[in-house]
Amino acid sequence: MKKRKTVSAHKQKKTVSKHPLTRLYCLLCDRGFTMIELLVALSIVAIMILLLALGQGLQLGRGEDAQRKSDFAKLKIAFEDYYNDHKCYPPPQILQQCNTTALAPYLGRVPCDPVSKQPYAYITDGSCRWYALFTTLDDTSDPDITTLGCKPTCGVTNLPYNYIQTNGAMPVGDIVNLIDGNTNLLPTPPPTVIPGDYACDPRGQCNVYDDPIGHGCKATFVDAQTCQSACANPANWCTR
Repeated sequence: MKKRKTVSAHKQKKTVSKHPLTRLYCLLCDRGFTMIELLVALSIVAIMILLLALGQGLQLGRGEDAQRKSDFAKLKIAFEDYYNDHKCYPPPQILQQCNTTALAPYLGRVPCDPVSKQPYAYITDGSCRWYALFTTLDDTSDPDITTLGCKPTCGVTNLPYNYIQTNGAMPVGDIVNLIDGNTNLLPTPPPTVIPGDYACDPRGQCNVYDDPIGHGCKATFVDAQTCQSACANPANWCTR
């Protein structure tokens, strides 16, 4: 009768998989953890990481919104000083000269949007009575948007802006109606978007957008590779 071969404990250990997840699972099993408990723990950690990332993105957006509001406050002072000297508000062309000294001595440099680096939308009535500055805030829950009547937008057809500043000469709604009824007052033509789902986000990364115009995208692309190549140019970035 043949004797059964016994396998030493040393040789048995060699049969255990060397995959790190398997080794981790075996270690946790030895300490009383089941696979279900391990998966639950990993899921909780993943959710916490996701929430942290979303929170950081929201705080970053709010910081950029604060910069936009600060720019508008500085422009308001500069515009009134300009009006006192010239009895009229600056012509729209001045604000198109983004990041220049075109408004000196009333303002050191003409501010640009902190994300897109493009000029702010600026409209005047041509009779020196009122002006309107427009931008889009990233934080759509900002209470100022609702207060201004700009939720989801300020109401100007084909312009996605949700924040407006005026000189207060007329109610915001009346100014919006005047702009909407006169295409000659529009700051720029409505954004043109070629067909596609991919667009460059404000960080210069290619992402999928279901409403590119609403996010201020200058262009969209039919494939991710072309999109990512185009994202090297900040002029292609969406505003939000």
